[in-house]
Amino acid sequence: ANYIIGQIPETVGAMYRLETLVLDHNLLSGTIPAAVGTLARLSQLDLSHNHLEGNLPDLSAMKNLQALLLHHNYLNGTLDIVSSLVS
Repeated sequence: ANYIIGQIPETVGAMYRLETLVLDHNLLSGTIPAAVGTLARLSQLDLSHNHLEGNLPDLSAMKNLQALLLHHNYLNGTLDIVSSLVS
């Protein structure tokens, strides 16, 4: 844990070449910004063990996503992307 406090900024979407985003076991709060869903090259997204809340953003553009870890948060919504995950 790094004990990062605050929200994930919408500007995370500017990191369009990002392949892995691991921010687990921190003190992140607020919602997951919609810009996270635009990170098409992302293969791993781990935001588990934080204080994130609200609805999940549209993740359908994340065609390379192989690992999605969001547990131990306060999130709502459906995971329509599950059917397109690489097995």
